Amino acid sequence: MPDHIPCPVCTAVLRDTVAATAGYELRRCGDCGLVVKIHPGSGEVDLQAERDTVYTPAALQARLGNPLFSEIAARRLDFLRQVAAPGRLLEIGCATGEFLDAAGRAGYSAEGVDSSPLFCEHLRQSGFEVHSGDFAALNLPPATYDIVAGFHLLEHIPVPAGFLEQAGALLREEGLLYLITPNTASRTGRKFGWEHPLYTEADHVCLYAPPTLRRLLEDNGWEIVALESWEPLHHFFTSLKIFLKQSRSGVRQMLGKLIKPYFLTTLLRGWLKQRAARLRKEQAGHEIVVIARKR
Repeated sequence: MPDHIPCPVCTAVLRDTVAATAGYELRRCGDCGLVVKIHPGSGEVDLQAERDTVYTPAALQARLGNPLFSEIAARRLDFLRQVAAPGRLLEIGCATGEFLDAAGRAGYSAEGVDSSPLFCEHLRQSGFEVHSGDFAALNLPPATYDIVAGFHLLEHIPVPAGFLEQAGALLREEGLLYLITPNTASRTGRKFGWEHPLYTEADHVCLYAPPTLRRLLEDNGWEIVALESWEPLHHFFTSLKIFLKQSRSGVRQMLGKLIKPYFLTTLLRGWLKQRAARLRKEQAGHEIVVIARKR
């Protein structure tokens, strides 16, 4: 594995190896707490190739048939509406467009960016304005948007400061950046350790705890408007399913195939809501949710 790699958040040398497999190594920054995935050789992975194995026709159909994604989008919109009036909004990584749809219905002028040609074509056919390709290469017009949003995006970006600069350039004066990214301080994640999907997904390269994300934003000239931690109700059972399916044990793999996360979420919704409320208070949910303004 490469040595003397600087932390993408604070530039300290990444020395502490916390987990290693044949395919990658996880190092935690001793200064800011960022967890970085390092691949052998060049230290890089073909992120788009990894995404293309996820964003398939089957995945598209599965998302379209699942009302959970619209429920998630509605919660994200409710949080945004607490701090931002309707305006022009860009969602980076818009997938199948549930948030674009919710925002549009609420009066926002919403458009999206996605690297999946398949998902982009579906969105265009559904009447959404969408830009296809890598956000960094699109050269969108500066000072155009009131809100730039990216959900489960930041963990895929190896140079987060560069992303923040590009996103900031797209915002009008007083514009807002709205991000959601997985939380390394998650209570659910700790139950599964370094084999949690948070760490095993090949294109998850930079992983944050709330103080680390706050430092990244503040060090790059952003003011935190709101920062919370959420635990999606389905997350525990989704994590358990993936964890078991990744196991080398045939019995565990079989159990993983049998688990139906969304059925179990519906069945145990009351208990899961109480658990999510506790984790929110502790900032120990699966997601870090932050809205920031450029200083």
